[in-house]
Amino acid sequence: MSTPANTLKSAQAVAIIAALDAGVGAATLEICTASYANVLVVVPLQEPCGTQANGLITFGGMPIEAGVTITGIPAIARIKDGGGTVQIDGMSVGTSGTDVIIPTTAAWPSGATARVTSMTYRVN
Repeated sequence: MSTPANTLKSAQAVAIIAALDAGVGAATLEICTASYANVLVVVPLQEPCGTQANGLITFGGMPIEAGVTITGIPAIARIKDGGGTVQIDGMSVGTSGTDVIIPTTAAWPSGATARVTSMTYRVN
């Protein structure tokens, strides 16, 4: 399997950050149940949303929190730009070794506060 040079990964990551920060509002993280069946929580990201090094985007402002709108088990995440267009999807969610790090993968009850302790995305 071939991979692009770090300079190309960095350029792509810079473009992703710019796309997320473009638009009227802040980009948002949506944490969902499996197959995006239900959106559990929508968390606004800071602007600029993150920094990058060699194609690894590290999102800033962590930890971030927001209210859970529907009960469910967090399983997958996506990021939308300020205009509501999905720019990154298929992000893994878990307590370690995933794109989106959360304290627990047990069911989140509606009305609870969801917390994201860290979040990264790697350009491949």
